[in-house]
Amino acid sequence: MVDAGIALKWLIREPLHEAALGLLDGRVSLHAPSLILVEIEQALWKKIRRGEINPQHARAVRQRIAAYFDFIHPLEDIS
Repeated sequence: MVDAGIALKWLIREPLHEAALGLLDGRVSLHAPSLILVEIEQALWKKIRRGEINPQHARAVRQRIAAYFDFIHPLEDIS
């Protein structure tokens, strides 16, 4: 499973960006709980408020992020 912090590093240049991109080499299947989308949204909001990214960048991340996962699991399926 991948967490929101790692997923954001795929589309936002910050420390460990290159390392996070290494997960996208196709050697592993990327899974996450559906809650990750909420966590990503919250992290984007914080980054906008801190001036780290602009709303347009956040919008681009929102539009692209789910495509990076092989499967997003509904919360009720996770136990």
